[in-house]
Amino acid sequence: MASARDIAGKLVVVVILGASGLGLYNIVSDMAPVLKLARIALACPSEQACQLSRYDRRPWEQRFEIFLNRRGKVVRCSPQYLLVGAYQCRVTDEQAAAPVLAR
Repeated sequence: MASARDIAGKLVVVVILGASGLGLYNIVSDMAPVLKLARIALACPSEQACQLSRYDRRPWEQRFEIFLNRRGKVVRCSPQYLLVGAYQCRVTDEQAAAPVLAR
């Protein structure tokens, strides 16, 4: 019969593998729905009016730098819970860096 220590060890491994899988999914999944939520949070009148300059994707958060009327804002979107749930976006006080234009 398995001891409590063996069961606890296996449970820890399962939790770590599950959290790693969820984090990887958050990074490689389609970001279009989250970007749409970010544009809604920034009150973009249309997709063409808001230019995405940069983005950073982490397992627990996605950060977008969006320009609206030549003013850059940073929008941070994170899942409702640590790694799962519906994304919620908020506009921060951070200023976005100017986009690098190709020559």
